[in-house]
Amino acid sequence: MDLTECFAARESLLMEGALGERLKREYHLEFDGDVVMAGLVYREEGRRAPEALWGEYAAIAGEFSLPLLATPPTRRGNRVGPLPVFPGNCAG
Repeated sequence: MDLTECFAARESLLMEGALGERLKREYHLEFDGDVVMAGLVYREEGRRAPEALWGEYAAIAGEFSLPLLATPPTRRGNRVGPLPVFPGNCAG
């Protein structure tokens, strides 16, 4: 089932929210001026913190039998903004 089918088949799904804000406020991580959150992959705490946060979301999704849509913080490695999403881009 791809993302479009999952979204159409379910009444609800869970997405992570404000991951960047949580990384800044709860883990006191600073983002790179050029690559924003993409630079976190080069620091141990930058790799552990998103794993912990996504683990929290996964536990909630499991508890309520919801699909979880998580986007990597590296999706926006520059100031251009997020890439457009087309149904053909969703992995099955």
